[in-house]
Amino acid sequence: MNDLIMDDLVWIEREAMQHRKDGNVSEAVRLYRQLLARQPDWENGLGFYNLASCYEVLGEISSARSAYLKALVFAPEDTVILGGYASFLLRYGSPEEALDAYLRLLRARVPRENRKDLESTTKTILELAEKTGIPGAIVEEYIQPSSE
Repeated sequence: MNDLIMDDLVWIEREAMQHRKDGNVSEAVRLYRQLLARQPDWENGLGFYNLASCYEVLGEISSARSAYLKALVFAPEDTVILGGYASFLLRYGSPEEALDAYLRLLRARVPRENRKDLESTTKTILELAEKTGIPGAIVEEYIQPSSE
């Protein structure tokens, strides 16, 4: 990609971020959509992640879900994207969907993240397991790192 096109895309992203920050979320959505039409894999899924966040603010839940899923296509183990999607599902999805997303997040975090993040994710997983009727002992056995 030539520098002129890249500069244009960076400018669009900055404008979208500024509109979001200023509360003009509809304009941010328009700009993110323009950016992603030209470069769908922008920042390895973070473009779709930011779009999803905007849709969520606007209450466009179906569009937000779709954008989160597109972000995960480009970065299936990105802990920022997985964490955002898991939190989204905790609020708008079923407990089963949220549990699955948090388990994915835990698997992605184990090799990379600090203990505090792991404990927070584990606590949420156990709470979701209770809501879904899965015995906590089964979930704890699943989420504990192996001793190998």
